[in-house]
Amino acid sequence: MKKMLVILLLVCLALGGAIAYTRNQGGKQPGDPPAAVEPAVTQEPADAAVPAANAAQEPADGGLQMEEMDYQTLDMDRLYATRDPQEIVVTVNGKAVNWGDYFYFLDSQVNSVEKMLVRLYANYGAELLWSDLAEGDSTYADLAVNGAEESMRQLAAIEDFAEENGLELTEENRNTLAQKLKSDIKRTCGEDATEEEFEAYLAKRHMSRALYDRINSANVLYQDGFRLLYGENGEALGDEAALQYLEDNGYLSAGHILLLTMDPATGEELDETLVAEKAATAQRLAEELQAVKDPAELLERFARLTPHHGGGVRGCLQGAGAV
Repeated sequence: MKKMLVILLLVCLALGGAIAYTRNQGGKQPGDPPAAVEPAVTQEPADAAVPAANAAQEPADGGLQMEEMDYQTLDMDRLYATRDPQEIVVTVNGKAVNWGDYFYFLDSQVNSVEKMLVRLYANYGAELLWSDLAEGDSTYADLAVNGAEESMRQLAAIEDFAEENGLELTEENRNTLAQKLKSDIKRTCGEDATEEEFEAYLAKRHMSRALYDRINSANVLYQDGFRLLYGENGEALGDEAALQYLEDNGYLSAGHILLLTMDPATGEELDETLVAEKAATAQRLAEELQAVKDPAELLERFARLTPHHGGGVRGCLQGAGAV
């Protein structure tokens, strides 16, 4: 599946009409419940489906807009038209997925990655292309493809878990979904809009009504699955079991101190003297921290160092994160 979509993305990039490149003179997210489908998909399905070509019109972090930077984006409408929406392109957990449904997840991920590229530019002055490496051997195009695959896997996992544990939509669930539909129609299409108008709205964003209903139903079933396993507020799972899960699955806490070699306000590289000073500071901090052998003392020392290094030096202690 990944190979197929990477090829399609590369084909899209190779087609002259599929690339928009803008230049302006302005400033340069056994038994354990499956992870929830991304909030952008489950909570705001209509907004999440805004095509990448339209996303370029949305203000980004700090008010920066994509038009204000050298930027390469994809013509998602053109890519969507390369296949029949009903064509089966992949199976996920034994479930057939057609091109129309697959494309919604891909479009959402493309939108997400594009916003990340804008943030990287706004914060660090980095102008990146889809073909650039993001992490390891993966390009930014790969991130979109992999993210779409993961979202579909999560959706299928929620449905499988519900089926295996006899979870079905209750009357209360259906009333909740009906209220959400009513709210979404009003929010996206207006007070007196019909369901047909709403479905036309979804279609423009590469989302079928069936997929809209499926995702929202899965979100409700996920919450029921969580309560089944862990209780309303997680009370059925003790601290000891939670800590054991983190240990068994390679979770750890991590911290970093970031020394920027560019001016975050202008995106300009600092002069060589300042860069050399920062390199010396980084070396000194590393040696100081590496010399501390006691873990508790190391955390305490790190916490003391972090607030004392201003002027482009930032620090944080992040929560548990997968290695």
